[in-house]
Amino acid sequence: SVINTGDRSELHSSRVFT
Repeated sequence: SVINTGDRSELHSSRVFT
């Protein structure tokens, strides 16, 4: 998610939002 950009659970999202 946009909030957990560094979370391993949202690693797929983190590379998108970071």
